[in-house]
Amino acid sequence: MGNPSGTKSSSAIKMVNVKNIQDTVIHLQGYSNRSTHEKQWEASRWIKSEFEKSGLENRLQTYVFKDRTWPNVVAEVKGTKTPDQIIMAIAHIDTIADNPQGVAPGADDNGSGVAVIIE
Repeated sequence: MGNPSGTKSSSAIKMVNVKNIQDTVIHLQGYSNRSTHEKQWEASRWIKSEFEKSGLENRLQTYVFKDRTWPNVVAEVKGTKTPDQIIMAIAHIDTIADNPQGVAPGADDNGSGVAVIIE
């Protein structure tokens, strides 16, 4: 399990830009309430565009819930050593609060997870 020398994982960690993660969380909080249908679509389109800026192929995938079509953003990175193996990194776009119709900025539910995946 893992890389005993830590070389590859250490170099990958050094590539993480904490400011990018913070900026993404702040951006996602700016939607105010990602529990609404409209805000989930807005956030999903923005996330899709962020992946595209990185050159990552991705698509919007939809599903129907309570007679509405909701978005997911799906991106794929092909491995070079074991391309037949799948590792999934998942975060949810929506948020929730005690009053879902009020403000639900979702920094820790799950803006931080989305930010890490984008980074």
